[in-house]
Amino acid sequence: CEDSMNRMQTDYIDIYFIHYPNDEVDISETMSAMLDLKKEGKIREIGLSNFTRTQMEGALKIGRFEVIQPCYSLLWRFIEEDIVPFCLDNNIGIVAYSPIAQGILTGKFTKDWTFKKGDKRKSTPLFQDGLFEECLAVAGALKPYAKKHGKTQGQVAINWVTSQPGMTSAIVGARNAAQMKENIGASGWRLSREELAEIDKIGRRVTDKLPKYENFFSMRIID
Repeated sequence: CEDSMNRMQTDYIDIYFIHYPNDEVDISETMSAMLDLKKEGKIREIGLSNFTRTQMEGALKIGRFEVIQPCYSLLWRFIEEDIVPFCLDNNIGIVAYSPIAQGILTGKFTKDWTFKKGDKRKSTPLFQDGLFEECLAVAGALKPYAKKHGKTQGQVAINWVTSQPGMTSAIVGARNAAQMKENIGASGWRLSREELAEIDKIGRRVTDKLPKYENFFSMRIID
């Protein structure tokens, strides 16, 4: 925590996340340490990232956390089953990461896309042969909505995410000012209820037949 404050040149952190659960350390120990940091005024709120519902239930028994950071997009919706209901029941905010599914939903990829050396996306579930092409079709199906609203496919995908129950915001990467401006364009307008439902069905062309992977970056199937 001290190192984080020094890097950011601040004397407190608004939200301090436990980025991944540590199987080698009991959650009670980790949460107790976070609660101590809060009492000391070094952090304002506690957040959890990449936790299962069971893990969150265990953490909540030790102390309050205000927000979680899970992977969520039109193409990756496992949290809808149990994590979103848990957060709604306990008034916990949800900040989704990868709302454009590692760039797939921007529409920039093609089926014959050549990935640069070191690009790890090719080793993740949505980029596997067969499934990748289906994901591209979903991205393509967002074009009419983008055209109607004067937006891009990526902006439609982000707007859809932030319109879902429990979502307070979304984290979208940006490497330059143009990408930052693109991300900002996902806010300040609304998809209609009918459009949200239609886009929901489009995404389910992929998500309804996805096996349950360990996480967004792993090929290990757990269910």
